Amino acid sequence: MKKEKLNWFNGKYMREMTDKEYLLRLKKFISNNMKGDVDDINEEKLKKILPIVRERIDVFYEFKEIWERGDFEYFLKEPSYELQNLKWRSEDEYEKVKKKLGKVKEFLENVSEDNFDAESIKAEIWDFASKEGRGEVLWPMRFALTGREKSPGPFLVSAILGKQESIKRIGNAIFRIENEDVKK
Repeated sequence: MKKEKLNWFNGKYMREMTDKEYLLRLKKFISNNMKGDVDDINEEKLKKILPIVRERIDVFYEFKEIWERGDFEYFLKEPSYELQNLKWRSEDEYEKVKKKLGKVKEFLENVSEDNFDAESIKAEIWDFASKEGRGEVLWPMRFALTGREKSPGPFLVSAILGKQESIKRIGNAIFRIENEDVKK
């Protein structure tokens, strides 16, 4: 109980730090405790995932645990996943998933590189997702980007990955649907 309470207070303190101070302390923790473990992540990527890190940890050591579990792996390399996981429901048809991902790709292409943030991406996709069914649009988008059932929202993930990487991953999911032996 005491440790939990101390961690809670520490987390409260950490969330009150400025982004600059938080990043500085996180980098120091990484260099002191994770040598070689995070060679694939540069400071720019670390800055982008900072909001996700801040909401998930109360002590910096938890970052190491999250990292070792592979929770941020999809930010560093394209995920591998079973194609069937792109479907929101098992009865969904691959052709419908492919069409929805095609529209998501078009929408991502419409967002300017200079304004490629979570809010702009959401503004571009949201009406379509609401009309077609949010789960049926956002689930395959999330899975194509992360390969995971649980992750930050697909708009934030896209913003962190960047425009080109997001479009590439959505395109690769479409390509897989077109070229793998799937039951239509």
